[in-house]
Amino acid sequence: MNQAVPQSLWTMPATIIAIVGIGLTIIGWIVTALFARANNSKNLKKLETNRLIDELFYKLDFIYNEMLELLEDNEKDKRVSYYIFTSSVRHVEFICERIEILDSKKTKDTGFIAELRQSCTNDAKYEISKVGTTLHEIQNINEKIKNKYIKSF
Repeated sequence: MNQAVPQSLWTMPATIIAIVGIGLTIIGWIVTALFARANNSKNLKKLETNRLIDELFYKLDFIYNEMLELLEDNEKDKRVSYYIFTSSVRHVEFICERIEILDSKKTKDTGFIAELRQSCTNDAKYEISKVGTTLHEIQNINEKIKNKYIKSF
């Protein structure tokens, strides 16, 4: 009485291998998604930091150019320039704080910002004879701040 016992579909080796393969594929997708998410968040953080550094450089150049305009145009209202410089320095400070939040290695140096504020907002430095010295001070401070915030790739 040798009767052939029919094999169930679930006990065939090919079926078991296929099911294990599907399981491994799903686990692989999950692991890959986790790695990609971690990598994307790092890249997005670097991208945002670099964008803020570009904005910081633009604002520092804007301050310098605004002071240069003050030198060239004697008719320019110094009170308006004062408010422009005050808001620009505050914006620089805000950008530095945002960069520090995103990248803890790049800490805000309040000394440079205080120097920039003092150079820009001192009314006595708006005189034609003193604007040249003020431009030099602003340029030095700008270079110090720019050297502190270097883009990361």
